[in-house]
Amino acid sequence: MKKINFYSFYLLLLSTLFFVKCAKEYGDPPYVMDEQNITTLQIEVSKFNNEEGQLVIAIFNSSDQFLNTTFRDTTVDINEEVTIVNLKDIPMGEYAISVFHDEDKNGELTENLLFGVIPIPQEGYGFSNNPPVSSSAPSYQECKFEIFEGQILVVPIELNYF
Repeated sequence: MKKINFYSFYLLLLSTLFFVKCAKEYGDPPYVMDEQNITTLQIEVSKFNNEEGQLVIAIFNSSDQFLNTTFRDTTVDINEEVTIVNLKDIPMGEYAISVFHDEDKNGELTENLLFGVIPIPQEGYGFSNNPPVSSSAPSYQECKFEIFEGQILVVPIELNYF
Protein backbone atom coordinates (compact mmCIF):
# COMPACT_ATOMS: atom_id res chain seq x y z
CA MET A 1 0.00 0.00 0.00
CA LYS A 2 2.81 2.43 0.83
CA LYS A 3 4.43 1.88 -2.58
CA ILE A 4 1.25 2.81 -4.39
CA ASN A 5 0.88 5.99 -2.35
CA PHE A 6 4.54 6.91 -2.91
CA TYR A 7 4.25 6.38 -6.67
CA SER A 8 0.98 8.30 -6.80
CA PHE A 9 2.54 11.19 -4.88
CA TYR A 10 5.66 11.10 -7.09
CA LEU A 11 3.57 11.06 -10.27
CA LEU A 12 1.44 13.96 -9.00
CA LEU A 13 4.56 15.95 -8.11
CA LEU A 14 6.15 15.22 -11.49
CA SER A 15 2.95 16.19 -13.33
CA THR A 16 2.77 19.46 -11.41
CA LEU A 17 6.38 20.31 -12.23
CA PHE A 18 5.80 19.35 -15.87
CA PHE A 19 2.78 21.63 -16.24
CA VAL A 20 4.53 24.51 -14.49
CA LYS A 21 7.40 24.14 -16.98
CA CYS A 22 4.94 23.91 -19.89
CA ALA A 23 3.19 27.12 -18.86
CA LYS A 24 6.18 29.16 -20.03
CA GLU A 25 5.37 31.46 -22.91
CA TYR A 26 7.46 31.62 -26.05
CA GLY A 27 10.71 33.51 -25.49
CA ASP A 28 12.28 36.21 -27.59
CA PRO A 29 12.04 35.61 -31.35
CA PRO A 30 14.98 36.18 -33.71
CA TYR A 31 15.52 39.82 -34.69
CA VAL A 32 17.61 41.73 -37.24
CA MET A 33 20.57 43.43 -35.59
CA ASP A 34 22.09 45.09 -38.65
CA GLU A 35 22.29 44.99 -42.43
CA GLN A 36 25.76 44.20 -43.85
CA ASN A 37 27.37 42.86 -46.99
CA ILE A 38 27.71 39.43 -45.39
CA THR A 39 24.89 37.30 -43.96
CA THR A 40 25.53 36.33 -40.34
CA LEU A 41 23.58 34.25 -37.86
CA GLN A 42 24.32 35.33 -34.28
CA ILE A 43 23.18 32.67 -31.81
CA GLU A 44 22.93 33.89 -28.19
CA VAL A 45 22.43 31.06 -25.70
CA SER A 46 21.60 31.88 -22.08
CA LYS A 47 20.44 30.36 -18.77
CA PHE A 48 23.35 27.91 -18.32
CA ASN A 49 23.27 26.28 -14.89
CA ASN A 50 27.11 26.21 -14.85
CA GLU A 51 30.10 26.86 -17.13
CA GLU A 52 31.25 23.23 -17.35
CA GLY A 53 31.39 21.38 -20.65
CA GLN A 54 30.53 22.78 -24.04
CA LEU A 55 27.63 24.02 -26.15
CA VAL A 56 26.50 21.88 -29.09
CA ILE A 57 24.63 23.77 -31.84
CA ALA A 58 22.71 22.13 -34.69
CA ILE A 59 21.17 24.11 -37.56
CA PHE A 60 18.49 22.57 -39.76
CA ASN A 61 17.13 23.89 -43.06
CA SER A 62 14.05 21.74 -43.64
CA SER A 63 11.27 20.07 -41.70
CA ASP A 64 12.24 16.68 -43.16
CA GLN A 65 15.72 16.91 -41.66
CA PHE A 66 14.78 18.59 -38.37
CA LEU A 67 16.49 16.87 -35.41
CA ASN A 68 17.99 14.25 -37.77
CA THR A 69 20.38 15.69 -40.36
CA THR A 70 22.02 19.06 -39.76
CA PHE A 71 22.63 21.73 -42.36
CA ARG A 72 25.51 22.97 -40.20
CA ASP A 73 26.66 22.16 -36.68
CA THR A 74 29.36 23.32 -34.30
CA THR A 75 30.58 22.84 -30.75
CA VAL A 76 31.97 25.72 -28.69
CA ASP A 77 33.29 26.26 -25.18
CA ILE A 78 31.01 27.97 -22.69
CA ASN A 79 32.68 31.15 -21.57
CA GLU A 80 30.04 33.35 -19.97
CA GLU A 81 26.45 33.39 -18.72
CA VAL A 82 25.49 34.10 -22.33
CA THR A 83 27.48 32.30 -25.01
CA ILE A 84 27.43 34.07 -28.38
CA VAL A 85 28.32 32.25 -31.60
CA ASN A 86 28.55 34.05 -34.96
CA LEU A 87 28.16 31.97 -38.11
CA LYS A 88 28.97 33.86 -41.30
CA ASP A 89 28.02 33.24 -44.92
CA ILE A 90 24.67 31.63 -44.12
CA PRO A 91 22.60 31.38 -47.32
CA MET A 92 19.29 33.21 -47.13
CA GLY A 93 16.46 30.87 -46.29
CA GLU A 94 14.48 29.19 -43.56
CA TYR A 95 16.18 27.51 -40.59
CA ALA A 96 15.63 26.06 -37.11
CA ILE A 97 18.23 25.61 -34.38
CA SER A 98 18.58 23.17 -31.50
CA VAL A 99 21.26 23.44 -28.82
CA PHE A 100 22.29 21.55 -25.72
CA HIS A 101 24.71 22.08 -22.85
CA ASP A 102 27.04 19.08 -23.15
CA GLU A 103 28.27 19.16 -19.54
CA ASP A 104 30.04 15.79 -19.74
CA LYS A 105 31.51 16.49 -23.22
CA ASN A 106 30.30 13.17 -24.64
CA GLY A 107 28.75 14.79 -27.74
CA GLU A 108 25.25 13.56 -26.89
CA LEU A 109 22.33 14.86 -24.84
CA THR A 110 22.54 12.77 -21.67
CA GLU A 111 19.17 11.38 -20.56
CA ASN A 112 17.84 9.25 -17.72
CA LEU A 113 14.75 7.10 -17.97
CA LEU A 114 11.84 7.93 -15.68
CA PHE A 115 10.20 4.69 -14.53
CA GLY A 116 12.54 2.99 -17.01
CA VAL A 117 10.46 4.29 -19.92
CA ILE A 118 10.30 8.09 -20.31
CA PRO A 119 13.59 9.80 -21.33
CA ILE A 120 14.30 12.92 -19.24
CA PRO A 121 17.20 15.18 -20.38
CA GLN A 122 19.90 15.56 -17.73
CA GLU A 123 21.58 18.44 -19.58
CA GLY A 124 20.16 21.80 -20.65
CA TYR A 125 18.60 22.10 -24.10
CA GLY A 126 16.84 24.73 -26.17
CA PHE A 127 15.46 25.67 -29.57
CA SER A 128 15.15 28.76 -31.73
CA ASN A 129 12.02 30.80 -30.90
CA ASN A 130 12.13 29.27 -27.39
CA PRO A 131 8.95 27.19 -27.75
CA PRO A 132 7.29 26.06 -24.51
CA VAL A 133 8.71 22.90 -22.94
CA SER A 134 6.53 19.82 -23.40
CA SER A 135 6.82 16.06 -23.23
CA SER A 136 8.29 15.92 -26.74
CA ALA A 137 10.56 17.97 -28.96
CA PRO A 138 8.94 20.96 -30.68
CA SER A 139 8.15 20.87 -34.38
CA TYR A 140 10.17 22.54 -37.11
CA GLN A 141 7.26 24.96 -37.58
CA GLU A 142 7.57 26.13 -33.96
CA CYS A 143 11.32 26.71 -34.26
CA LYS A 144 11.76 28.04 -37.79
CA PHE A 145 12.88 31.55 -38.72
CA GLU A 146 13.99 33.25 -41.92
CA ILE A 147 17.21 35.06 -42.73
CA PHE A 148 17.73 37.33 -45.73
CA GLU A 149 20.83 38.32 -47.67
CA GLY A 150 23.07 40.81 -45.85
CA GLN A 151 21.38 40.49 -42.45
CA ILE A 152 22.91 39.96 -39.05
CA LEU A 153 20.11 37.95 -37.48
CA VAL A 154 20.25 37.47 -33.70
CA VAL A 155 18.65 34.25 -32.45
CA PRO A 156 18.26 34.21 -28.63
CA ILE A 157 17.88 30.74 -27.10
CA GLU A 158 17.20 30.01 -23.43
CA LEU A 159 18.27 26.64 -22.04
CA ASN A 160 15.79 24.45 -20.17
CA TYR A 161 16.77 22.03 -17.40
CA PHE A 162 14.71 19.38 -15.60
